[in-house]
Amino acid sequence: MNEHTPGPWEAENTNSGIMIKSTRKPGYLAAARWFTQSSKEIWANAYLIAAAPDLLAALKNLVDIIERDNKGDPDYIAGDSWRDETLELAQAAIVKAMIG
Repeated sequence: MNEHTPGPWEAENTNSGIMIKSTRKPGYLAAARWFTQSSKEIWANAYLIAAAPDLLAALKNLVDIIERDNKGDPDYIAGDSWRDETLELAQAAIVKAMIG
């Protein structure tokens, strides 16, 4: 498994389009350019990309909390809880973010 560039990331407007960069490492990580998308949509995409490291860290923390809560909750019934579905969705998103 490869490690991503550490966050935080930010979106920056340049002559080449909106570029995503790390605030910890030099250079750009990704580019968002205007082709068929509106300026508002491209900025929304750039902000979402820039938030990716923070979102991944928050999701990992939430998975840990849900897993601990499931183990410590005497009323929790495996297979009969919104937590199971939420946990599965969160774990799938983490895998997608980390290994594709």
